[in-house]
This record gives sequence, structure tokens and C-alpha cells, in this order.
Amino acid sequence: LYAGIVVILFGVLFFGVSGGGAQRWIDMGPISFQPSEIAKLAIIITLAAHLNNKWGKINSTLDLIPVLLVVGIPFILIFKQPDLGTSLVFIAVSFGMIAWADANPILLLMYLSPILSLILHKHIILWLIYLAILLVVMNIGKLRWFDRILIVLFNIGFAYAVPHIFGMLKEYQ
Repeated sequence: LYAGIVVILFGVLFFGVSGGGAQRWIDMGPISFQPSEIAKLAIIITLAAHLNNKWGKINSTLDLIPVLLVVGIPFILIFKQPDLGTSLVFIAVSFGMIAWADANPILLLMYLSPILSLILHKHIILWLIYLAILLVVMNIGKLRWFDRILIVLFNIGFAYAVPHIFGMLKEYQ
């Protein structure tokens, strides 16, 4: 199911029908369909099968790499169409399913933390205090050093990259 949807999403880039500035549809004569809608279901089924075997065992970013790969490939193919809304649905669904799989709650909370970094980074003192609090919480949560470094880098990168990405979005986005 997963391989099939990836192939179809890849095919949209070459054989998809354009409309409204986006190339999202596959036209098959009397019917046409949007593969990204089917991809939502395929990702849910694929992640459910994978995460079922990982119940309570997601304690590090390294444990999330297979999930990121499974979701990342369709995410990129759909984002390229461009379909920002559906791409963001993939992130929300993935996060919810990872939480459902009884992942380390401190790890999940820390991966949500860049949202506050985005808000606070313009007030450097508040932002630095926030980053210090993050480090304390990660220490209390006994996250691995690898995770701590990634989360801090993710907070810094998110705070400075997202405003530039917002500037690249189309008006309707």
C-alpha cells in the first residue's frame, strides 16, 4: 500500500493534471482523483502497523527515524505539488500516532517546543531564558544528549528559518 502510493504520488509530478497553479490530480478518462487523499489513509495504515510493534519503545529521536522516513517521502512529494495543507496534515497525524504509541511524553513536548521559539526569538532575553528552561526540562526528563542537541538546534533553526519560509509561500497559503 505504502509503496503503491509513493509511486502514484511520484507519478503526479510527471503525469498529473494542473489546475489553479497546482498539479495534484491524476486523470483516468471518466474519473480523476487526488492521490494525496488516498495517501492520508495509506500513511495511517502504514504507521499503525509500524508503531504497533514500537508500543512504549519510542524514547529517542533515533526511534523516530523510521517514522520520519515513512512520512517524509509522501510529505515531500505532496508539498512539491504544491499542497501545503495536506502536507501539514501528515505532520499532525504522525504526531498524534506517535503519541498514541506511548512515546516518551517529554520527547514529544520537546519536539513541540520550536513553536514557542518561533514566537519568542524576537525578544532575545526571553528566548534565551526559554532555551535555558528547555535544557532543564530535558535534563529532568533524562533525554539523551543526542536528543538534547537536536532539540536545541531544531529550536534555533525553526525560529530563524520559518519566517523566511513564510515569505516564500503563495498568497493563498
